[in-house]
Amino acid sequence: MTNHIMWSVWLSAFGELMMSQFIVMYGPTYLNEVLGFRVAHTGYFVAIPRALHLAFKIISGLASDRIHFLSEKTKMRIFNTIALMVSGSFFCVLGFLPKEMASYALASLLIIECSTGFICGGFYKCATLVARQHSHFVLSQIQFIKCLSLFIEPLLVFLICKHNSLTEWRVVFLIHGILLIGMISSLRHSG
Repeated sequence: MTNHIMWSVWLSAFGELMMSQFIVMYGPTYLNEVLGFRVAHTGYFVAIPRALHLAFKIISGLASDRIHFLSEKTKMRIFNTIALMVSGSFFCVLGFLPKEMASYALASLLIIECSTGFICGGFYKCATLVARQHSHFVLSQIQFIKCLSLFIEPLLVFLICKHNSLTEWRVVFLIHGILLIGMISSLRHSG
């Protein structure tokens, strides 16, 4: 509990899991209510990026294990930067895309989902390598954080997105983007 690297891992997990829960729970609502996509399409527009997210998790995990010319620390930093910085940046962009640029919003969601797949080679790997024999505790706390995000996300959207306007959703996207970018900063400063 006193290891600053573990706190950084948990903070990064919080940012990533909040983002992940947000897209799964509220992506279809945003696509339908704000961008005007038909309900029949919104499920596909969220499911396809989620499937690609899984593929990128598998690929990043395998790549992290098979890349031998970089140190583990360097690999974790690269994977975390891709997962958190790229997705955080595109969350910020997403908040400013108008309805007329709905296809760009879909592309942003796709980039967010694919880039966060790199977490397997990032903070998850960091958690197991640093915690060693205590990794079960560290990873169980990440699952607890996932449970917290299931309660926080609906409250966040309820409090901010009263009328489903782009301005309201922009605030939510910026919160997520800043949270993700802030988490990568916490990892960088933790060593």
